[in-house]
This record gives sequence, structure tokens and C-alpha cells, in this order.
Amino acid sequence: KDTGGVVVPQVSSTNVLESGGLSRSRLGFKGTEDLGGGLSAIFGLEAGLAMDTGTAGGLKFDRQSFVGFEGGFGQIIAGKVWSAYDDISAASFSGFDSAFSPEYFAFGSTSYSANPNNGFKYSSPTFGGISGAVSYALDENNAVDENTTAFHLKYAGGPIYVGTAA
Repeated sequence: KDTGGVVVPQVSSTNVLESGGLSRSRLGFKGTEDLGGGLSAIFGLEAGLAMDTGTAGGLKFDRQSFVGFEGGFGQIIAGKVWSAYDDISAASFSGFDSAFSPEYFAFGSTSYSANPNNGFKYSSPTFGGISGAVSYALDENNAVDENTTAFHLKYAGGPIYVGTAA
């Protein structure tokens, strides 16, 4: 409601259609190619998409863009990937790194940079509901060392999900 910054009876109102709230809409493509012997090549491209205007900010695949391999050993991917920490954070709905997240209430803010560039990630296969992942992202700034390392360990069996990440 727009009152022109003055506390007066309502003079006008505005109705809007917003694309998402805490999490915006996405457009993505994933693919896999069987290489034989239980090994597959994989790729993923994911872009943000404003459903209210149909725009995608130049259709930049700035959510994820990766290539990798998967097989009985797990999965190895490289590119702009969600980190091992992001996997647990998203699964536990931490408010998407906002002021609503438990980290914000516990620590006052989060200095973690979600979805880093230049990333490498290994995700293990699941053993009896237990799995883990480790990720590392290279910094592009020579002036400071801001490489990002993360890991997680989780159990997902039936209705129970427990995970920890750092």
C-alpha cells in the first residue's frame, strides 16, 4: 500500500506478482551418458528465471553449471556447484541463507558464501542410509585467500533424516 510516505488513510494500493519468495524459480537441464562399465558422464545447467516477467537476466546459468562422472564410487563434479554444506542447508530449510536461518540466529550472520564458483565436489554412494560429500572451490582473487572447503555427513533412511555440515 502506497501512502506517499505519510501516515494518512489509504490513498492507493499496488498489486504485484512476484517470482518466488525465499527461493526463485529455476530453469535447468541435466543429462547423463552411459560410458560403460558402470561409469556415466553427467552435466547440469541451471539458471534463475523470473516467472512474473519471463526474464532470466540474460539466461546466465549462474545457479549451477557442471560436468562430471558418476558410478559405483559415487559422483565427482566440477564447475559452479552447490557445496557439500549447501546440500545439508537446503535439505534442512535453513531459510536459504537469509535472516530467517538458524545460523543467523545462532551466530548473528552468516559469512559463508553459498554456491561458490570454480568448485569440485565428491559425493559418496549411500551405505545403509549413510552418505557424505566434500567440496572445494578455488578463489579467483589473488589479493586474499578465500577458497571454500565444505563437507557433510548425513543419514537418510525412511522418514528419518539427520545431517551435519561445516
